[in-house]
Amino acid sequence: MRQLMKNIVTTILFLFSLNAISQNDVEESYYQSERAENDVNQLLSYPISNLSENESVSNLKKKLKSEINTVSDCDVFYKYSKILKLNETEIEILKNRIEEIAQGFCSLKKYTYFQYTGGYSPIFGVKDETINNKIVSTAMLGGGCVIEESDKKSREILALFNSKMENCVLNK
Repeated sequence: MRQLMKNIVTTILFLFSLNAISQNDVEESYYQSERAENDVNQLLSYPISNLSENESVSNLKKKLKSEINTVSDCDVFYKYSKILKLNETEIEILKNRIEEIAQGFCSLKKYTYFQYTGGYSPIFGVKDETINNKIVSTAMLGGGCVIEESDKKSREILALFNSKMENCVLNK
């Protein structure tokens, strides 16, 4: 009987320790997920100052109620340009703006690419690597298996940013 009680207590303690370990794993997973989201959002929302100004840009800024000085701004406004009823001139301003923002990142030595990873197990987070003796961050934006029209537009405008950035990373 005494041996049975000892086995029961040992089993219960073992189960509690497994539960504590799994809770730590879950918390670690939540932390990693939130950290990845924070890292990506910092890059998407990084404001660039001293971008070009003219009457057309000022009018678009008023229309969109935004400074249009982050990657996120250009991405959201470009991919929902139909809903926002942007004309071709305003869409061109967004394209030029994203390229200016890429140049601003480059001037600050904040070498960054944005990439959708998609597929069965998309990756979300930021990874750093060295390219041409420069530390380059790649913000992996996840994504699903199905690519909708807004996703295509997002990829389109981020490709403009990435192209300008690639030129900067490889040629400076």
